[in-house]
Amino acid sequence: MRVLEGKSRTRVGIVGTGTTCAIADSHVNAFKRIPELQVTAVYTRKSEQGKAFVERHGLEAQVCSDYQELLDRTDAVCICSPNATHAEYTIKAIQQGKKVLCEKPMVGSAEELKRLIELAQSNRAGNIVGFNYRYSWENRTLYELMKKGVFGKIWTFYQRKGGNRLAQESLPFEWRMDRSKSGMGAGIDFGSHILDNFLTLGCYQPEEIENITAETDTFIKTRVDDGGVQRAVTTDDTAVFIVRMKDGCRCLMDCSRVGIAYEEIQIVGSGAVGYYTQERPDELQIWEKSEAGILDKKGYVIRKENNTEEDTYYLQALDWLKSMQKEKHSACELEMACKEAYRFFCEIHAC
Repeated sequence: MRVLEGKSRTRVGIVGTGTTCAIADSHVNAFKRIPELQVTAVYTRKSEQGKAFVERHGLEAQVCSDYQELLDRTDAVCICSPNATHAEYTIKAIQQGKKVLCEKPMVGSAEELKRLIELAQSNRAGNIVGFNYRYSWENRTLYELMKKGVFGKIWTFYQRKGGNRLAQESLPFEWRMDRSKSGMGAGIDFGSHILDNFLTLGCYQPEEIENITAETDTFIKTRVDDGGVQRAVTTDDTAVFIVRMKDGCRCLMDCSRVGIAYEEIQIVGSGAVGYYTQERPDELQIWEKSEAGILDKKGYVIRKENNTEEDTYYLQALDWLKSMQKEKHSACELEMACKEAYRFFCEIHAC
């Protein structure tokens, strides 16, 4: 294995190249900007798709015939395959001494998630999960305000997150619509991001969750697959969760695959109220409270400097590299993500 703590290049393997959202493209574009990282291997079930991926990105990388071949050629792996493979691939990589950046969500059996938590506790450096929204301007700014105590004790947290691509009823059936491969639908795609964001901003640990209640539904119940066969959609199009913490704080998670106007975040605390909307992506609105608890109705606006923002995948890749080099603990450590997933699925199954 190449030395990860010096200036030598770390060989990275890409697992899964995608056919729809193409998350792997975002990761590779970020890695190409960092001299210390070099993509040397790609593994996907369809070799022609892997070859096209390598050519499109101008990579000097081997298209591997199986996962083990990729592990043999790399020091670190970026896992972008369907959700149901995340736990299995991550366990195998860590057991062979590789560093892992696994896309969210961490889907697996209770036994797999427990095993991952154990592995993560003894292999902290360089093993992270792809919660790239932690690195967005609004979340980094909200986190700094939290640390300064602007919000005081958090009473309620609301976030709406979703997408419009799967709202097209003509879109063919894909693995995200199959519960056996996805785990859930909108609830896990977007809910995993929201839960992680809430726990991070509120400085909570997953063990502090008291319970989760859920409402989910599937509106587009069938899709035609690439072979022309009508398939039942077994994952949710929409999901709403209420997360109750042991200290009484509530988090409302609003997730949708069938369309949203704008993503939103609202935080209500004992010291202030904060609000962000994608409709005004360069602004955060804050209304502070007096000692008597009276809200300042005028409030103030925090604006992004120069209206520029660095790519979140690039910032995440830098964080991963520093974690591999043991310069700092990553904000998205594998242990925390696995504990979040374990607690989330335990509560959802209880529902």
